[in-house]
Amino acid sequence: MEDKDAELMLRFKEGDDSTFERLFEKYKKPVLNMIYRFIGTKAEAEELTQEVFLKVYQARYSYEVRAKFATWLYRIAKNLCFNWIRHKRIIRFFSTDNPFRAPEVEVYREIPDSSQDPADIVLEKKEMAEQIQNALRSLPENQRITIILKEYERKSYDEIAQILGHSVSSVKAIIFRARENLRHLLSKYFERDKDIGR
Repeated sequence: MEDKDAELMLRFKEGDDSTFERLFEKYKKPVLNMIYRFIGTKAEAEELTQEVFLKVYQARYSYEVRAKFATWLYRIAKNLCFNWIRHKRIIRFFSTDNPFRAPEVEVYREIPDSSQDPADIVLEKKEMAEQIQNALRSLPENQRITIILKEYERKSYDEIAQILGHSVSSVKAIIFRARENLRHLLSKYFERDKDIGR
């Protein structure tokens, strides 16, 4: 068998609990990172990551090798993220407060120059990262998860297609639309910077 992780999961199915610990240690950070990029809050990302591995643990006796272990694991994570989003939408619908509203933050930016203070550069990079995360969160779910898997998790088109249950051509089209949407959303941010710099 080529997939060593699937072998570990099969050994876990047969009662070798140490293999689950090895899988957990190998995948906890990548899964946490993917979930965090998708939902944007650390505490909830950590909670969902635990839930992913709880599902893996519970599936030990029914596990069968139908795809690479990583593909199966990321599919579990993707489904939990989508369920989390649906749950949040229901809460938002019935709530007077919008749980997705970010706190009002005033950001002061300076015109960048070669003598810029390193602290300002760090602040600028942090703000840009926030803008990217905000743009990412505003994408439709299927575009968001696809771009996260491609750009952050470095998955191939084939792997993404297996995780999401789409064809490779469909994945490429989704990524193209996601990049176009991100370009449009982030162009507003960069246009604002040009106005500030005048």
